[in-house]
Amino acid sequence: MTAPVYLKDPDETLKITVDWSDRIGADTIASKSFTADAGLTNAGEGADGATTTVSLTGGTAGVDYKVLAQIASQTGQETLQRTLIVRVRDNP
Repeated sequence: MTAPVYLKDPDETLKITVDWSDRIGADTIASKSFTADAGLTNAGEGADGATTTVSLTGGTAGVDYKVLAQIASQTGQETLQRTLIVRVRDNP
């Protein structure tokens, strides 16, 4: 699976939603975490049903960052992760 790519300006807050329903079905998320490369800041995260969200701030224009999203399902049957790519670019 190709990592999804998101564009972000260094001065904005980018909110990303990850839908895990294709992997956990009707199960829900018990725990989640988002770990961003140094220079990009996790300003808050949440979970609702089968989706997670993260708000990212900062970053340096011209740099691509990896964000590792991880969850554990309520039933404990699934522990999953996805890599997201955030490209920080100055908006004209």
